[in-house]
Formats: sequence, structure tokens, C-alpha cells
Amino acid sequence: MHIVIIPASTKTGQATIRTLLADAPAPTVTGVYRDVHRAPAEFIDNPRFTAVQGDVTDAKSLLAPALDCYFERADAVATITPPLHNETDPIAKAREAALNVKQAVSARRASAKRLVYISSVGAQLEHGTGEIGTNHEAEQALLGAAPEVIFVRCAYFMENWAVALATLKEDSPFFYSAISPADCKVPMVSVSDVGRICAAQLLGAGSAPGGENPSVSELHGPESYSTRDV
Repeated sequence: MHIVIIPASTKTGQATIRTLLADAPAPTVTGVYRDVHRAPAEFIDNPRFTAVQGDVTDAKSLLAPALDCYFERADAVATITPPLHNETDPIAKAREAALNVKQAVSARRASAKRLVYISSVGAQLEHGTGEIGTNHEAEQALLGAAPEVIFVRCAYFMENWAVALATLKEDSPFFYSAISPADCKVPMVSVSDVGRICAAQLLGAGSAPGGENPSVSELHGPESYSTRDV
């Protein structure tokens, strides 16, 4: 089995690759990087992993002949909207990136059986969600990208708290939180669990889940937490 992760440099992309390379069925994995030097040594040293150059925001780079052999033999593809903080119109850019991936998959002779998009809670909403709107646009763009399309809508990442915890070490300790009021509990999930679940979804290519296309998985941990809990 062969799986393509694009882009591969995000934390969730890396967690997915790490799980796949540790998997007993031994799939081969191709990671698509805008800069291949960003591929971790732990991946490069694995004979089942290949890093290739490609940019989700550049359609021509994804359609380059050098990528044909990887997409043509892919059984499944995972994609993620890259960070778009510096874009003047991140919503439009997210849709463009998703359409580029869709074209890259469908343009090859042997399209993947399954496409997994690592999305976000709230991505089903068209308005009022801020940057999560990028996930909504990407989901809409990826419809029909493969015979099986799965949206994994992740809850709030527990790793997001790492930056907030650092402020507690300052001379006048304080705590940042985007979640208010302090007792409001919300679903959370760890990046490592995102990688584990997405890897399982990719390895299941060819067995349509629930007969729905797209299929939606709401991914969260066993408990909800509040700012006060943290």
C-alpha cells in the first residue's frame, strides 16, 4: 500500500507519517514538502519513506511529471490546509490549495481510492467561525476528489496550551486563553491521536465507511476541559 501526505510538514502531517511508518502492514509513504529539507531525519532514514518537492499553493508544482509516479500508485492521500496567517485572503487561498490537491489526485491515471482531509470542529459552518472558515472552504473544494472522501474534524489541540503555559514563568505570571469563561469546557484532542486516527483512516482505503461520501469523523479526546482545568 502506498500513501501520500500533502503537505507533510505540519504537526498533524508528521504525526500521521510517524504512525504509518510504525504500522505493521508496512505501507510506503511519500511526504510532499515545499522544502524537502524540512523532512525529519527519522523519516528520511526509513526506507519506506520518500520526501518530494511540491507546493499546495502552486498547481504547476503538483502536476510536475516528477510527482506522477507517486500519485499514480497512491492508494490513499491525506491533505491539510497549511498555515495561512500571512495571506490577505486566507479563505480564498485555502480553497485554492485544496483545489490544487484535488487536481493533482484526479489528473493521474490511477487516482487514489480515498482522500482524508484533516479538518476542524466547526468546519460545517459557512460563516462566523474565523480562521476555521479555511477548513470549510477546503472541505467544499475537496468534494469528489476521490471515490472515498473523509473529513476528520479535530477538536481544539491540547498542544495549543504550550505557549500559554510559558507566560506562567514570567516575573508577573499570567495566563492567556482563547476560551472564555474560564469554566467553559470544550472538547480537546492531542496531535498524536490525530495522527493515529488519520493513519487508520488512510489504511482503510477501499472500504467506504458508512456508505457516505463524504464521511465525517468528529475527533475529540475522552474528556472536555476548561481554561480553569488547564
